[in-house]
Amino acid sequence: MKLSRETIVTILKSFFSSSSKAERQWSDLPRELLECVANFLVLSDLLSFRGVCKDWKLASSKAMTQVAASDKPCLLAIDHNNSECIILRDSKRKYNTTIPELCGAKCIASNSGWLLLLKEDSIFFFCPFSRAQIQLPNFPCQEDSNLVAAISSPPTCKD
Repeated sequence: MKLSRETIVTILKSFFSSSSKAERQWSDLPRELLECVANFLVLSDLLSFRGVCKDWKLASSKAMTQVAASDKPCLLAIDHNNSECIILRDSKRKYNTTIPELCGAKCIASNSGWLLLLKEDSIFFFCPFSRAQIQLPNFPCQEDSNLVAAISSPPTCKD
């Protein structure tokens, strides 16, 4: 469902002025409406939006995937000792975030917003924007090896 900003504002005003409930809560918003709102947000606002609650995080997954796959390149700098990350979107935008899944992981390749990570005894694809993971079969490799990989297309590609 694709709604204009004006339509979303009208729906929100109607939702909160509804007399059917004495107190309407933000948590009561329908998922479809949350998805529409998420589609209008820029990366920094989308990261904040996802931090509100689990429902809002789920509702914004598609929007985060679209941000990751956009034609604007970004740089993800990771502190391997903890899960602190800096996302550089362009020369004027810098976002700080925490991505616990990256703590202790070694990135061996990336493509279209997906990282190929090696962590302990597992190897998996991970999208830091949507937090989606795709586990791969066991891979006999030591974490301290100099393993390098290349990804010809994103793991969600149908080809």
